[in-house]
Amino acid sequence: MIGGQELRRELDDRLTASAGALRPDEPVSEAGRKVLLEEFRNVLAREEGSRSGADIEDLHQLRVAMRKSRSVMRLLRPWFRTRVIRRHNEAMRSVMRAAGPVRDLDVLREDLLARDRADATDLQQSLVALDRQRTGLRGKLLFALYSDSWEQFLIDYTDFLVTPGAGVPRSRPGRIVAQQARHVLPLLVQQRLTRVLAYGPHVADADGERLHDLRIQCKRLRYALSTFDALLGPEVKEYIGELKRVQDHLGRLNDIAVARGLLPGLMPGLDFASCEILYTYRQDLAEERDQLRDSFPATWERFTSREIRQLLAHALLQL
Repeated sequence: MIGGQELRRELDDRLTASAGALRPDEPVSEAGRKVLLEEFRNVLAREEGSRSGADIEDLHQLRVAMRKSRSVMRLLRPWFRTRVIRRHNEAMRSVMRAAGPVRDLDVLREDLLARDRADATDLQQSLVALDRQRTGLRGKLLFALYSDSWEQFLIDYTDFLVTPGAGVPRSRPGRIVAQQARHVLPLLVQQRLTRVLAYGPHVADADGERLHDLRIQCKRLRYALSTFDALLGPEVKEYIGELKRVQDHLGRLNDIAVARGLLPGLMPGLDFASCEILYTYRQDLAEERDQLRDSFPATWERFTSREIRQLLAHALLQL
């Protein structure tokens, strides 16, 4: 069996040959397969950069592609055999678990540098401590990306993506079930939207955990729309932009919570000046967190307004 870059070139050639445009009249399982195929090509394109660590954007985009893939699998689970979806999902999850902590430190490092109001020498000790942690966590990521199980997943998942009908359960004789993308997608989008809107009555007094859960639901709704936007009306672009505004607001709150949790682990071994910088930074984050929480109800009110909801309704009518 070939491996390494030769294998990845062969897999990408197979994926490219099977790629195609989405059609509203095709089975939603096959529309989903096309979406998953494109996201997997993104995974392959970012894999080598994620291994080298030279550009942190590679790991970020690798995680985005995997998150989108897992979200689509979750969305279309009723149209695929459970064991097939579970197997591929678990393979990606193992890499996601190893990549997440590395990405958290990348975000913290960028934010710390962007906010730096101290002497560069004082900050340097903190960065060295952060990079030391990052190196150890990258070892776990490399172990996952160089494992035999990951290599086998690349082959098996490609086979699944380039084979129409693979993993789709047999229909019961005489049973009529909605299959076409144009019939199924409006319901799936509405289900995702309902899970988002359910948080409305709790927005004003929501704690960090609840806002984190809302961020995840917003992300899943956005992925459902953005991955199938080629089938929807042009209004979907503007609606996704409004949804992204909510998601970015909540995403920054999540970044702050993660950063504040990581900072104490950097302080042991640092001198007083370096610890003082990190302490001040942590206080700044707390102030920003409070401001974001206070302003979120206004962001939410705009997103749930009649004007914005009509954008989505018109986009779905295109189906």
